[in-house]
Amino acid sequence: MNGLRIKRVALAIYLLFAVSLILVFVFGCTSTANEPPAEAPAPTAKSTELDALRALLQGFVEHGQAPGVSLLLAQHGKVVFEETYGLANLEAKKPFTTDTITWLASTTKPVSATCVMILVDEGKISLDDPVSKYLPAFDELTIKGTGAKASSPTIRQLLCHTSGVAGLMDIAPGVTEATRDFKLTMAESVDLLGREELLAEPGARFSYGGASFQVAGRIVELVSGKPFDVFMQEHILAPLRMVDTTFKPKEGQFPRIAAIYQPSAGDFEISPVSYVHRMNINLILAGGGLYSTLRDMSVFLQMHLNGGTYGSVRILSPAAVAEMQKVQTRDAALGFSPSRAGTDYGLGWICDRIGQNGETFSVSHGGMFGSVVWIDLDRDLVGVFFTNIPYEFATELHWAVREKVLELFPATTQ
Repeated sequence: MNGLRIKRVALAIYLLFAVSLILVFVFGCTSTANEPPAEAPAPTAKSTELDALRALLQGFVEHGQAPGVSLLLAQHGKVVFEETYGLANLEAKKPFTTDTITWLASTTKPVSATCVMILVDEGKISLDDPVSKYLPAFDELTIKGTGAKASSPTIRQLLCHTSGVAGLMDIAPGVTEATRDFKLTMAESVDLLGREELLAEPGARFSYGGASFQVAGRIVELVSGKPFDVFMQEHILAPLRMVDTTFKPKEGQFPRIAAIYQPSAGDFEISPVSYVHRMNINLILAGGGLYSTLRDMSVFLQMHLNGGTYGSVRILSPAAVAEMQKVQTRDAALGFSPSRAGTDYGLGWICDRIGQNGETFSVSHGGMFGSVVWIDLDRDLVGVFFTNIPYEFATELHWAVREKVLELFPATTQ
């Protein structure tokens, strides 16, 4: 898929999402920060070399590409760059700061997939369990257009978008309702998904979207006996002290939440999605509902880079971390992918730099409202980049930043 096609598809997704939010709004719907060891290697980029990165970020704002941007980089467990430019809210003239909160949207997926992998580590579920083991309705699914009975998707297929469940660009009104009706509970959302036909036999087709993560989240609820957001809070957010990461921001956090803007005729118009956090939303979106900050997400990424630990806290086993970073989708036909990587997807991660022998050098995930996080495994580096414009405009900024980082921070391992 070429860049123009991706932009058009992303714009269509964004507009559909914004319209659905307008309708909901109208009708009511134990450790401290991880300090690097004393012998930690020095960063591979010098401070003066980072001026090129500063100029790039400042240029995004000065040239009218985005109202505001922020970037955090950490290498060898130490923050080496953390800067912000421009405004998080144009109307209030509030600057983007290091503690600005942004709606992660699909950048939520690696965090939600980590919840699933915690249960895998505990032996309570297997990635290759059929979904029907926990949700019997998924044993009665048929293939759209044929009426043929489908196999039950597996948990693994849910996390790598090959479950056959409709993706973002597939026409499936029931799936749209299940992920956009904010009055629903997660159980009610997944009940709707269990009535939908699959678009392909599980494993045969990659189609990126959020519905399959909703099903995975419900399995976490059923197995753990806890609401999905509570499970995430207890098993990831609280242990890592990710205090500003939440599905439901508190009123005291509202002033720090970045507004989202749609570029329009050389200016920016505030988007209705900027007000979602003020609405009375019931639905927990496992594939796209989190809000977070630079520091919180850098901690999460560092945990993964460390093989599942952060300070004295272990969240995942090294084997679980490695499985998430491994390409799971090479045999699947391409339906829709928002990524340059096409179908190279792990478990909650896009695998976007792959070695000649199939090893993963970099994983990432972006979100509809301008966020992207990544881990450059061969550089021992994590990055968090936020802006406040939709994906179809932000993606060029994302790649400009990431390519500059690759240039400034040479590989430390091969």
